[in-house]
Amino acid sequence: MASRFLPWHSIHVRITLTTLILFLVCLWSLSYYANLMLRKDLQSVLSEQQLSTAKLVAADLNDDLEIRLNGLKKIAHLSTQPMLKGSAAMQAVINNLPVLQDLFNGGIFACYLSGNTIARSNLSVELSSGQPCMDYLNLDATIAAFKQGPSMTGQPRMTKNHADAFFEIAVPIRDTQGELIGVLAGLTNLNKPSFFDHITRNHYGLTGGFLIIAPQSRLIIAATDKNLAMEVLPSPGINTDIDRFIAGDEGSKIMFNTRGVEILVSDIRIPAASWILAVVLPTKEAFAPIERIQQHMLIRTILMTLLAGIVSWWILRRQLAPLLTTVKTLDDITSGKQARQTLPITRQDEIGQLIGAFNHLLQTLEQQEVALKKSEIFGRSILDSVPAEIAVLNSDGIIMMVNQPWREFALKNSIDPGKPAPKTEIGTNYLAICKASIGIGANDALNVYEGIRAVLDGSLSTFTMEYSCDSPDQAQWFSLIVTPLGHDGQGVVVSHTNITERKKIEESLQLTRLGVTAASEALLWITHDARIIDVNAAACRLLGYTREELLQMRIPEINPSSNITAEQWQRDFALLRQGGSMKFESECRAKDGRMIPVEVAANHVHFDNEEFYCAFVRDLTDRKHYETALMSAKAVAEKANNAKSRFLAAASHDLRQPLSALSLYVDMLKQRVSTESKNIVDNIEQCVASLSELLTDLLDISKLDAGVVAPKLSDFAIDDLLTKLISVYAAESAMKGLRLHLRQSGVMVRSDHRLLHRIIGNLISNAIRYTEKGGVLVACRRHEGKHWVEVWDTGVGIPDDKIDIIFEEFMQLGDDARNRGSGLGLAIVSKMAGLLGLQIRMRSRIGYGSMFAIELPVIQTIKAEPIAPVQHATRFLKIGVIEDNTQVLQALVLTLETAGHEVIAATTTNQLLEFLGDRTPDLIISDYRLAEGVNGFDVIRIARGAFGQTLPAIIITGDTDPTLIRSMRDRDITILYKPLQFDTLQIIINQVTKQGTT
Repeated sequence: MASRFLPWHSIHVRITLTTLILFLVCLWSLSYYANLMLRKDLQSVLSEQQLSTAKLVAADLNDDLEIRLNGLKKIAHLSTQPMLKGSAAMQAVINNLPVLQDLFNGGIFACYLSGNTIARSNLSVELSSGQPCMDYLNLDATIAAFKQGPSMTGQPRMTKNHADAFFEIAVPIRDTQGELIGVLAGLTNLNKPSFFDHITRNHYGLTGGFLIIAPQSRLIIAATDKNLAMEVLPSPGINTDIDRFIAGDEGSKIMFNTRGVEILVSDIRIPAASWILAVVLPTKEAFAPIERIQQHMLIRTILMTLLAGIVSWWILRRQLAPLLTTVKTLDDITSGKQARQTLPITRQDEIGQLIGAFNHLLQTLEQQEVALKKSEIFGRSILDSVPAEIAVLNSDGIIMMVNQPWREFALKNSIDPGKPAPKTEIGTNYLAICKASIGIGANDALNVYEGIRAVLDGSLSTFTMEYSCDSPDQAQWFSLIVTPLGHDGQGVVVSHTNITERKKIEESLQLTRLGVTAASEALLWITHDARIIDVNAAACRLLGYTREELLQMRIPEINPSSNITAEQWQRDFALLRQGGSMKFESECRAKDGRMIPVEVAANHVHFDNEEFYCAFVRDLTDRKHYETALMSAKAVAEKANNAKSRFLAAASHDLRQPLSALSLYVDMLKQRVSTESKNIVDNIEQCVASLSELLTDLLDISKLDAGVVAPKLSDFAIDDLLTKLISVYAAESAMKGLRLHLRQSGVMVRSDHRLLHRIIGNLISNAIRYTEKGGVLVACRRHEGKHWVEVWDTGVGIPDDKIDIIFEEFMQLGDDARNRGSGLGLAIVSKMAGLLGLQIRMRSRIGYGSMFAIELPVIQTIKAEPIAPVQHATRFLKIGVIEDNTQVLQALVLTLETAGHEVIAATTTNQLLEFLGDRTPDLIISDYRLAEGVNGFDVIRIARGAFGQTLPAIIITGDTDPTLIRSMRDRDITILYKPLQFDTLQIIINQVTKQGTT
């Protein structure tokens, strides 16, 4: 009946209180969750609204900056001539643009690259005393415009007296050729009314506002709260939220400002100046509606709690009445007032189930005893499944239990077959056996005895020992581990494991280490913080330090050229961890100060939960010496090759001048010579043709060396090309009494028609030139799965020791080689084939002849019909000619006049313009190299300035310098090379004048 006098010990009181507490926890948790979700939803809505406002305001501010930047750009574009004219002209431009002055309340100034100020207007920002304009030249945007020429907005700055805050916008001023000549800049004084005011004079909400921040200087440019203007934000690392926005993140976030006020802020970038617009609102204002809701919910929750407590008390008192009756009955049975009996169950609910459970208590205990026996059997099974030999000892050291591997070990090591080894069974005192073995040959028995005793006494948490035990078959190693059983020295568990295989592996690793130590290459082990923790003997020999000295050093001490910082080392270590290994070249400083070039093979090693940098270092001193010698030899060879090219170009130019005139005279002489003198003229023509061929070969070599020959691929029938070549060389072969035969194939190829024509033509020409009897066969055949054009001859053949050099320039074989050609034919063939990506093969036999073959890029397509050449009708033109060589000029004038053209000839540009007067020529022909450093490009530019940019023009030159050829190609000018052929000249004139452009 104690419950009546001590109601707080009553079960129904505790249940009532527990129920009430649970109800309160649930109710308040629900209230907290609702408030949390409302706050989260409200934050999301406010963030979106705030971010939208930030985007609109940022876009508006960006437009204001773009207007000012574009205004400066337009004025800079119009200021080229005023800048060139001087200060007065530029000052007039600025003064006549009041709208530009309205855009920049701090003033405008312009200056030259030299730093001299040429014009300024309304400069209200004084940086320092003395020369304020010179201080403006040191601003960020102005310096950038001077160095690189970009247009940009500078960083906000304070004047030295802190009277004004300002920023500048600077744009470059360029001349008509695009060269930078000056800078135009406008200043905005932040302490005066400016375009920022229409943003910062407004509030966001009641207490929020706007901030304009320069992230580069972490400076607040302008703000609704004027006290924040030009305030510097905390340094990096102090406020991570500010750092994240400064780094470029955009969006909304709740954070604490520099004054410790919690705010909701949204940041957006202003692209025109790389600034940040921030819209801020204190969370106290933002979440005020949530706080009001929380107050209302608090009052209602308290009322509901009181009501729930009263209802719960009444319900529980009625429901627990049977339980109180049962408690009284149990109390009487316990005190002996009533006999032990089954408790009655008055109703089938939870209380009835509780009474029924009590009635089954004895039955449950019996079942637990059975389960305990099964558990012992299960525990023994687990013990037997462990591979190690295990014995359980009690506090006296007596073996209480062993597992199956222990029994098997005892049988295996027994002297009597089929019986376990003595003193290994249950009941044996293991400690006594160890103690008895001390001093009779078992050196480890004492350590085992003392270790088990220490674990039993609690002085050691565990005891571990490794020992050897040789059997007749092999040497064996074992590991003994002793761990406590239970608490207070109840016993120990002895685990016995064979570790022979592990020991073998350790011996192998030791052998490997000895091999690495004796290796010829240096080896260094390095930690993640660049400390050297191990080296081999080769590393000591390479660097000159002892092993002890190197183990006290770090990598920067032996590799100073790498300039390793802690951050750089960590980045390199991360790359090595990701890739596993890397190889690179570096330098190491030896103890004597020598810098040793090395190759480092680095590997990432993870061992014992630590990371290491394992570096194999190879000395590259000998290889570097070889590379230096090789580069020196290459430079000498390139210098000699360049000298050869310049010499050939100069010689070719000087020879082409008179040869050009001679060629034109021969062409006219052929038309006027009598029959009796025709043979003499023919011989002269052959001499000119031979010399022209040599110069043409020199020009081709120069073009190929200059890289100005670009293949123009097309599809054509190879038989058409070969047929034309046979017709060209038929007369020459007939004059020598040779048979020239073609074997056609009917295939189509895709290549450059002109280059392939030249390659095969050179091979046919060489075959005829070096063949005195027999014939020449040209055939298209298959060889090793490819199509080839093969040129066979029955000539003198080529010695085996000369085959590798015949494709070199000016290489000729035989005693009369100089009478047979220039020695450039095969060199041109080789270079052109390489340009087309085609292979060349050959075979030769002394006295029997040679075979040269060029690969064909065959395609499968329908054979195209040949295109008929375009015929150009001759037109009589008014041609202006400039040539400072009088012989070439006379020959060129005579040739053109003979063709019916009107020629106005001159030796200088001024002379030509004087002779032409107001008459516009149909064409200008100019030599490239003229007197007083003038060239053909200058002549064409001046003539087109006088008579129109569409005036057709041709440049004639005898230069074969590869650099000059490349320059002419880049200018897209029609070029003719001396010596000139009249027919070629007339065709080019017709083409150029018909197109109307060069």
